[in-house]
Formats: sequence, C-alpha cells, structure tokens
Amino acid sequence: MKAIYYTLICFSLLITHSTQIHAQKESARRNEHFIDLAFGAEFNTSSYKSPIGEIVFQGKQRAYVSITMKYQYFFHKHWGAFLSLNSNGSSPYSEERLMDKMEKQPASHYYTYTGSMDKDDIMQGTYTLGAMYRQDIHSWSFRPYLAFGCAQYMHANTIDYLRKEEENNQVEQVKVTVGNSKNLQYGFCLSPGIYISKAVASIVYLTADFSYTVHTRKFAAHYQRSNIYTHEILEQYNVKETPGNYLNLRIGLSIRFAKNKAKSHRPTSK
Repeated sequence: MKAIYYTLICFSLLITHSTQIHAQKESARRNEHFIDLAFGAEFNTSSYKSPIGEIVFQGKQRAYVSITMKYQYFFHKHWGAFLSLNSNGSSPYSEERLMDKMEKQPASHYYTYTGSMDKDDIMQGTYTLGAMYRQDIHSWSFRPYLAFGCAQYMHANTIDYLRKEEENNQVEQVKVTVGNSKNLQYGFCLSPGIYISKAVASIVYLTADFSYTVHTRKFAAHYQRSNIYTHEILEQYNVKETPGNYLNLRIGLSIRFAKNKAKSHRPTSK
C-alpha cells in the first residue's frame, strides 16, 4: 500500500505544480478526442491467505489476456479526462487440481472425488473514470493519470464434492461457499498509471499503457468438511480475500477524430 500512497502524493504534486505554471499561459482549449483499442496482459501480484482466494480469483495462471477500450477528451493543452472499459478472463482449475488445492493437509492419494463447481470462465471487468495530464515531446506523448471506478466479478460461488477412502466406508463432504448467492458482484477499484503514445499518421497513434489496479472489495468464504453419515463437522474455517491487485501492460492503437480548436488572436488593422 505504501507504493500506492507515494503514487498518489506524486500525482497530486504534479497537478499542483503544473496548474500554477500553466494557469495563466495556457488558456486555449484544444478539444481533442481520442478512441483507443489496446490488447495486453494483466499480472496478479497478490498473495492469498488460503487456497480459496487462489481458486476463485486466480484460476490456472497469474497472467490474463486483457482487452481495453478507452475514450480520452482533452479540453486543454495539458489536461483531459478519460473513460476506460477493460475486460479479462481466466479459466478455472480442473476438478482434480482444485481438490488438491482445497485440502490443507492432503491425505494419501486413496480418495476418489465427485463434485460440482461453476464451469464458466472467471471473467472480470473494470470501468474507470479518471484525470490525465499530457506532455508532448515531438511525436511522443506522455500522459500520467489516476482513475477511480467499479469492478465487476464473476466466480464460482459454491464448490461441493465428496471424498471416500478406498480402504474403508467413511465418506466426507467438503463444501466451500464464497460471497452471496449472486454470481455477478461489484466493488471499487483504484488505478494509477502512465499512457505513452507515438504519432504514426496525422490521426493515428501507437500506444502503450502501464497501470496498477487495486481492488478494494473483500469476499467472505466458508470451508467445511463433515462426515456425510453422522453430519459431524470435522473441519471448518472462514477467510476473507480480495480479488487481488493487478499490474497491467497493454499496447494498441489510438485515433484522434477531432481537430484542434485553439483560439487564435490576429491583430486588427485600422
């Protein structure tokens, strides 16, 4: 979290310094509009307190394919606002791999598993709105930004299976419940980053976007293992997990679809 605080402080100082310098010098409005489409990867940089968080929020891998659409509007030479829509997806573990991760103290491999879980891909979408500062150097543009928004989560909210040791008749039921009964849930997120572009034509730009998304919501999960015949609870525990924090790296194209509308002042002849 310290890195996030330092980022916010630096961004605030940059805004204050730039405003003081350009408040009087830059009064012209540019009214530039940009539409971006970028592809890349998101890397889950979080660690979880239990296998539940890893199963629900991570899936098979730490990296996810990511697609982003972003609209930027610059009302000033240096200042603008943007709206970003991002989605990614990951596949859940296989049942065998999932069961191995659920056992805190795996027994000998004499168990046969039957169970059920949500087979849909675990999708995640973020919708952010933010402010952006722009500094152009020749054909390059550097744009640090800070965004706030909403995250959308889909996950397997119930995992239920039976396990039986082949040498005896004891059958145990393991059940994991995450969140509430809704598959689709929401939370807030914060995303500082920097956007870099290079002009390749009059209205076309190559782009690179580097950001770090912090998810704030916590999901409660309950693990319970019991004897299916006597209903005796053999083990249970509760845990709270966040979806994780993600490092985002994307490249793409941007199109500017409005010309500059800077005010020009011409001397009048008498």
